[in-house]
Amino acid sequence: MAVTTIQTLLARRISTITIFLSTAVAAIALMVPADARRVTSGSALELQLLVNNASWAVTSGALAAAVCAVLVSVFGQRGGWLIAVVGMSTTAVAHTVSRVLPTFSLTDLNYIDSVAAGAVIGALGAVTISRRDAPFGFLLGLTSGVLLADFTRLPVRIVDGAPAVNWSSMSMPPTLLVMGCVALLAVCFHRAPRNQKLADITPCEVPVPPVAAALIATVTLLFATEHLSNNANGITHIVLAVAVLIPTLLVAALMLPNRDGSALLIAIMVSTAGTAVNVARQSLWATPVIIAAVALGLFAGRGRSIWTAAAAATTAALYAALTADSTESWWPIAGIILVATLTGLCFGSAITTVTPGALVASAMFFVPSLAIAAYCPSGKLMEGPVLGLDDRFRLDSSTPGLVALAVCAACASNLLLLRRIRT
Repeated sequence: MAVTTIQTLLARRISTITIFLSTAVAAIALMVPADARRVTSGSALELQLLVNNASWAVTSGALAAAVCAVLVSVFGQRGGWLIAVVGMSTTAVAHTVSRVLPTFSLTDLNYIDSVAAGAVIGALGAVTISRRDAPFGFLLGLTSGVLLADFTRLPVRIVDGAPAVNWSSMSMPPTLLVMGCVALLAVCFHRAPRNQKLADITPCEVPVPPVAAALIATVTLLFATEHLSNNANGITHIVLAVAVLIPTLLVAALMLPNRDGSALLIAIMVSTAGTAVNVARQSLWATPVIIAAVALGLFAGRGRSIWTAAAAATTAALYAALTADSTESWWPIAGIILVATLTGLCFGSAITTVTPGALVASAMFFVPSLAIAAYCPSGKLMEGPVLGLDDRFRLDSSTPGLVALAVCAACASNLLLLRRIRT
């Protein structure tokens, strides 16, 4: 009996670690459009096509995460592990193809990589629904993966005479790490109980509202962001973009049950505020610091109200507006720690239990926000994130912070309306 108990506990710990690591790797793969080899050697036309389609690829991945989360919550835990194995294997194949076939389209690989990574995130999120110890690992992997992709400096040159180092580390995430996740996920799939449903729902009762809410929110955010990117110099366009978000995001939030609608609004607030903060890309030494800060925030957010999360996101937006033109060298580094901690606090407060609706809400964390459009040149929404440019990180304008404050105010008003409608 004691041996069986130890084996069960060990299996749970392994699956929790697998969920954390695989979710983080998938989040990085979703946020980083291409590895450094192709970015530095691709043609101008190829890179421009990649830039033009990057925001749509990320949004496709977010939708894939939402759809897979809802479907896996119906069809069972074993199905979730299987989707995660297939999705992570697809990511590994995409990274390998990118290296072996340099003539293969970067844009096509980007879409494949994003959708596969989104499927992994959604499937693993649904697997955590029936587990008490795994939600923390999933949320930690989700948030820290996005922040690592955003805040760490991508490798930009190949190390001469070290092909093994180049192959394993020049892609983001590293190819060897992706393959390691495939192996761990395969083990978890093999050990998963058969015929275990995560919810008492028949296939004909697949919940459509969460998928519809994800579609409404992601498409609205993407169109508003692209519109603002093409008209970033006009205050009228900023007001228009924020005004469009208020009714559409309220509708999306109303389609999610209970606290999940509020979580969707909080995810959009923290995503916009975090994007607006003036930070500096760091080397890989920042990885444990970012993960520790997110974990601290998740622990601090447990048991807090939804308004604590709203206040934390608004604080980050206010920090972005006040420190944008600061010349102090330590402000950008402090911004990384602040954003990581407040992101963990927001998710820890907003998502108390993992449900299909909560997973749809967390998928909004990937969608490009209005703040990113405020500092991008016209028509080049994702040029900085795609090509690894640091224009955002030398920003001397408070406009992104002000845009983030406006989005936070809009989402806060929706929180009040949502509370009044449901009480």
